Amino acid sequence: MKRIHETSRFSFARLRASAAGLGFGLLCVAGTAIPAAAQSDINSILGGDGGSAAPLGSQGQNGAPAPALQSVPQSLQGQSGNPSASSLANPQKELWLKSDHPTENLSVISVHPLPGEKCQDVLFDIRPSTRTRHSPSVQGTLDFDLDQLCLIGLRNESDKRSIVIRVGEELRTVAIVSDSRLNSGIALGPGREIVTPIRPLDIKALTIGVEAVWEDELTAADPNVEAFNLRLTNRSTPGS
Repeated sequence: MKRIHETSRFSFARLRASAAGLGFGLLCVAGTAIPAAAQSDINSILGGDGGSAAPLGSQGQNGAPAPALQSVPQSLQGQSGNPSASSLANPQKELWLKSDHPTENLSVISVHPLPGEKCQDVLFDIRPSTRTRHSPSVQGTLDFDLDQLCLIGLRNESDKRSIVIRVGEELRTVAIVSDSRLNSGIALGPGREIVTPIRPLDIKALTIGVEAVWEDELTAADPNVEAFNLRLTNRSTPGS
């Protein structure tokens, strides 16, 4: 039994000596392979003090601190493709150009059949169609081919103000069904539109007048009423 204890003490002594030698060897290697400026950090880590270690990538070449990343100035935020603070705060806000003219805040929407199809396919068979946006101007005229016009609509593009529109009685000539308020005046709220289906009549040409005024100016002593025209022509009719 005494011999067994002596053997255990001898083995433990050898193990402790080996560990001491290994630790010394590691310190020697660390002293030759790692810059002197970083040795204190390594010693802190080996000693159990990890709080003073520098973050990964914070040391430059030759142990010098790497330059800190500069933050983007607030005056430049929102440029170079970065969303501006105002658009992030209110993503539903309209970002298109604004105008004081009610006419220039309107869009005329025309719906046309796909190549090889007719408006009957669009209106009654619910076939796919194409929509085109047209921008009217004050006292201007927009032209449309009656043979390729399935529906025509008016949309208020303003994001804050309602527009009252009044369309000439000529619309009833080509409309399959028409809202009577279009002829007496109807208010379109921001982003709202009204669409009228068109019948392909065999007529040479038809001009439809449209009037527009801001709703909040309608009761003013001298409201600013603007006008433009929609001209429908049947290009397949000889002589048109």
